[in-house]
Amino acid sequence: MRSFPGPVQYPDRWDKNYIEGRIRKERGRLGWASDGHVLAKRSKPLLYRIAELSLSVSGLYRRGHRNFLNPRFREIEHPLPAWPADLDGFCLLQLSDLHIDLDPRLVDPVRAILRRTEADLCVITGDFWEGGRTDHQEAPGALAAVLKSLPRGVAGPFGVLGNHDAIACGAWLESRGLRILLNEAVEIQPEGREASFALAGVDDAYYFASADVAGAAAQCPAHRFRLLLSHSPQTAPAAARHGFGLLLSGHTHGGQIRSPGGFGLRSMPGIPRKYFRGLWQEGPLRGYTSSGTGACQIPLRFHCPGEIVLHRLRSRPD
Repeated sequence: MRSFPGPVQYPDRWDKNYIEGRIRKERGRLGWASDGHVLAKRSKPLLYRIAELSLSVSGLYRRGHRNFLNPRFREIEHPLPAWPADLDGFCLLQLSDLHIDLDPRLVDPVRAILRRTEADLCVITGDFWEGGRTDHQEAPGALAAVLKSLPRGVAGPFGVLGNHDAIACGAWLESRGLRILLNEAVEIQPEGREASFALAGVDDAYYFASADVAGAAAQCPAHRFRLLLSHSPQTAPAAARHGFGLLLSGHTHGGQIRSPGGFGLRSMPGIPRKYFRGLWQEGPLRGYTSSGTGACQIPLRFHCPGEIVLHRLRSRPD
C-alpha cells in the first residue's frame, strides 16, 4: 500500500545517519517503511472509539463533523521588543496538524481561507498526515492542493515534521516545494528590506525525541531575531535558553473535543498546561500553540474550532 508516488529521494543536506536513525525510531511507532509503505495499521484508541460511538448514538456526530469542516481564521499580533523595526508588521501564516488523510474533505474549506489571505511567509508546524489506520490513497493529492493554495512568501514555504510524520513524508513534501527544517535554520531577508531574521525548525520532540534545539540555534546567524518552529511546545524551555524570541507550535489540537466547561478529550503527557493552547510566555520567549487546522483520530470538533493563524509581528514591547 503506497503513500507517496515514486521512490523516496531525501534532500542532500539531510545527514544519512540521521535519516537511518529516524527510520528505526518510526518503524515501531508509525508502522512506516522508509520507501513510504504502510507496514501495519494501528487500531483507534479506546477513548476515541467510545467517544465516536457515543456521539453517533446521540446524534451529535454530524454537528461535530460540521465544526471540523469549518476551521477559523485568526489574526494575532505579537509585540516583540527584539523584532527588527524594518520588519514591523511582518505577517506569518501558520497551519498545523492537518492530518489530511483523516478526511480529505477538509481541503476545500482550508483552500477557501488561503485564497483570501495574504502573508509574507507561510509555515506548517507538523502532522501533515494521520497515518497508521488510513490508507493514504487520497492524501498526496489533497496535501498538494493545500500547498498550491499557500500564499507565496519571501522564501519557503517552510515546515517541520510532527509525531505522525515519517521522514519519508518530509522528503515527499520537499519535492512539492515545502522546505522541511530538520534541526536547522535559515536566514530570511524580505525583498527590499535591510533587516533579516533567523527561522529555525526542529524535528519531533514528542514521540521521537529528535528535536535538537541547540543544533538549530547554532545555525542561526549572529545578532538576528530567532524564530523557532516546533511541532510540540515542550521544546519551550530549551528554546528560551538558546535565545529564541518566538516559538510557534501545534500538536495538542487545543483538546479538539472540549466540554463547555473546558475539559478536553485530548491530553498530552509531558506538556505543561501553560503551553497547551494559545499564547504563553516562557521567560523572554513568547509562544503560540495552535489548536490545529484539522483533527486527530476522529474528524470531529466541539468547543475548540480548528484554526489557520496569521501572526503579525510588531517591533515593540507589551
